[in-house]
Amino acid sequence: MAGGPIVVLAAAVGQALLRRRWKALAGVIGLTIAISAILGIGWVAFDIQTMPAIERYARDEWPLVLVPGAGATGTLLLLGWFLALAVRGIRKLGRHRTPRTMDAVPALPTM
Repeated sequence: MAGGPIVVLAAAVGQALLRRRWKALAGVIGLTIAISAILGIGWVAFDIQTMPAIERYARDEWPLVLVPGAGATGTLLLLGWFLALAVRGIRKLGRHRTPRTMDAVPALPTM
């Protein structure tokens, strides 16, 4: 299920576009950019320790950090969906149904 998070992200973006929920769309895009920035900074900080002093990073491929950021965002959306589903199920189990009383049942006609 390697492509699952990307499909979930695409579905979330598509749903927000179709329903014209601009705040949700901005939230998904903002989350993707923020996670991508965090991943990029982490990778550079980790990689710079083992990189020789003469090596440098190329600046022409930096937008590719959005790909793992999109995957991480899709994973978070998928986990959030499963968590919301579990919470909804637990709440549904926690609701107590009130038993019917005999007063609520109509009386049978007598002959």
